[in-house]
This record gives sequence, structure tokens and C-alpha cells, in this order.
Amino acid sequence: MDLLLQRIEDWEPRAREAQHHAAQLARLCKCSLRKLERFFQERFRLCPRQWLIGTRIRHAVELLQQGRPIKDVALEVGFKFPSGLCRFFRKTTGLPPIRYVQSLVRKQTSPIVARDAPSSSSLSSSVEERAGVMSRFPSRLARCQ
Repeated sequence: MDLLLQRIEDWEPRAREAQHHAAQLARLCKCSLRKLERFFQERFRLCPRQWLIGTRIRHAVELLQQGRPIKDVALEVGFKFPSGLCRFFRKTTGLPPIRYVQSLVRKQTSPIVARDAPSSSSLSSSVEERAGVMSRFPSRLARCQ
């Protein structure tokens, strides 16, 4: 493995600086895209694109939990329009962004749930199954180029 890449520990801030694009991340790390792909396969067991999708979603969740509007979150994580974030989020996690964040809040606060409504734990577990706990994604999104 490349020693320069091994020394890097702040991958998520670098991903944000690279606007969640693998080629830009490779430029920031001063290596080729192919070298970055080999490194990610060895270290994270994912291609850079898969890993960057996870960081993008985690970043969006953090911002939404802070109460930021979807429009601002979409722009900050690299989408031109909020609808793009919503589509991407739904494909990746199985839920729209606001509902996903609400399920996380319910899981933390454990409110009383109506009899016919799905429980927060079942909602969270289904979200985690669909999202692969943010580390595995549907094959149509996870393809490396």
C-alpha cells in the first residue's frame, strides 16, 4: 500500500473538500485515481465511489439533524437541487431524508407510538437493512467506473 495514503487519517474532511468526487479526492491526495481505488479496496473493502456515497449520506444526515433546511443541505453535499438529494437519499436508504432523520430522532427519544403505526425500532431496523448501515449500497449505486 502507498505510504502517503496510509498516513492520511482525515478522509471524511478530504471527501467534503473534494465535493464527494473520487477524481478530485485523488488529486487532493496527490495520487492517481487507480492508486486511490486500489488503496480503498485494501483499506475499506470498497471502491472510492461506494465510500464517498456513504460519506455524502452521513454528512447530509448530520446537517439535517442540526435542523438545516433541505435546500441548504442539498447544496452543501453537492446537489444543485433539493430534489436530487431526495431521490439519491431515497435510492440509498429507502426513505426520504426527513423521514429518515425523524426515525433516528424517534429511536433516540423513544416516544409512545400509536398502535397501528410502525414502531421506531422496526422503522430504524428496516432503514438500516436497506441502507446496509451506510456501508453497503444497492448495486446500481455502488458500481465503480
